[in-house]
Amino acid sequence: MKSVNKLLAVIITLFVILMSGCSADGKLSQSELKEIALKPFFEWNIEDCSGIIAEYKRTNVENRSTTNLSDVDVVVSAIPMNLEVIKAMTMKETLLKRLSNEECEHRLKIYLEEYTNYTYLLEEKQIVPKPTPDSASMKGFSFEVIFENITDPYHPIEILNGYEYFFLENSDGKFSRVAEISGKYVDQDFYLDGFLTVHISFSPFTDEGELIFPDQKKLSGTKLIFNAISQKPIEIEWE
Repeated sequence: MKSVNKLLAVIITLFVILMSGCSADGKLSQSELKEIALKPFFEWNIEDCSGIIAEYKRTNVENRSTTNLSDVDVVVSAIPMNLEVIKAMTMKETLLKRLSNEECEHRLKIYLEEYTNYTYLLEEKQIVPKPTPDSASMKGFSFEVIFENITDPYHPIEILNGYEYFFLENSDGKFSRVAEISGKYVDQDFYLDGFLTVHISFSPFTDEGELIFPDQKKLSGTKLIFNAISQKPIEIEWE
C-alpha cells in the first residue's frame, strides 16, 4: 500500500468537509432521489448532492440513543466512492467554492480516474468506461470511512498493520483485501484516538485472482468487515 500524494491529500480533506452535512437525518425520499436522478448532475443543488451522498452512507450504529453500545468500541461510517457519490461530491464542491463549469468537469475527471474504472470526456461531456484495463491497473471499490473511538473507559486503539484486518466481501462470502489507504494521519498501522477519516481502496480480485464484483455499478450484497478494532467484528452492508 502506498501513501497519498499532496494533491490527493487535498482532495481527501475536501471530501471530509463535503461529507460533514450528510447525516442519515438528511436522507431524501425515494421519489425525491428519482427526481434528482432525472436531472443532469450540473443542475443539482447542494441539497440534492447531500441527499445523494446520505443515501449511500452506512454505519454500524444508526441510532445511538436506541443502540446498546456496551460491546461497541468503534463507530464506523462508510460511503462508497461510486459514480453517483463522486458526481454529488464534485457538484457540491463546485457550488460551495463557486467554481466554473470547466473546473467542475476537470475535477470530476480526476476523481473518477482516482477511484473508479471510469473517466470523463471533456469534449464530449460524457462519463465513459476507461479503455479495458489490465489486472494491474483495474480499480476495485473505494470507500471513505470515518472511525470514531468510543471506548469506555477511553483509550487509544492501536493495531500493528491494522488495515490487514479489513475486508470487502460479496454476497457469496468471497473477499478482497485492502490495496491502498490514503488520508491525513494515515499509516499502515491503525491508530485511532478520537476520529480518523480514511479512503480505503480494495483490490478488485480475491486471493485466488477472481474478480470479486464483475458489475462495478452494483453495490447490492457488498459488505465491509473490520476485524480487531472492536470487541466484535464490525460489518457494514449495502443490501
